[in-house]
Amino acid sequence: MDQYRKKRRKSKFFFTLNMILEGVAIGAVIYCTLFSSCVLGNEVSGPVFIFLLFIFSAFIPDVCYVLLTPKLHTLGIDPLGVMFNFLMGVLCLLIGLGLILVMLAFCGYYAQFILVAAGALSVCSGIFHLMNACMCHKSIPKSERYYKPRRSRTPKKGKEQKPAKAEKKAKSAEKKTAKKSEKKPDKPVKKKARKAEECDDGKKGRK
Repeated sequence: MDQYRKKRRKSKFFFTLNMILEGVAIGAVIYCTLFSSCVLGNEVSGPVFIFLLFIFSAFIPDVCYVLLTPKLHTLGIDPLGVMFNFLMGVLCLLIGLGLILVMLAFCGYYAQFILVAAGALSVCSGIFHLMNACMCHKSIPKSERYYKPRRSRTPKKGKEQKPAKAEKKAKSAEKKTAKKSEKKPDKPVKKKARKAEECDDGKKGRK
């Protein structure tokens, strides 16, 4: 059994859900762009066009992920897919909230409700992108994760020594070794060694 099957199914579900939400939001905004007087009259055309510009950068990759996930086993749950979900989640949240705020402040036409709904769908898509990223990040091996929490290692009590005590012990050990070396006299030369040297000298003199 494939160990990534469950994660891949969940990831595909999130990508499909994001694709549907973003597709509906794009359709609603395009409808208002073509038939709404507040957009055609350039009253709120700037935020609407900015929304369309950035929402496609999330919608097109989501479609590709949905189509390619059945053939590629780790697509969407790899580090690149996690980073994509994080970035697209933040992007969808920003453009969705921006569109909602602009529509509530400026537009009073019937398109206001449609554009606010499109912004809300974008916000939901951003939340699902972030959820997908968090889920896939847990399934990645620890060596490939982007965020690695540091664990503080507490040293064992038996091995803990204060630096002052360690220095004192080292100095006392050095003093002891110095005293021992001073107390030890030079070893006397053995008699046999002396006799052997005298014999060698005598032989050399005879020669």
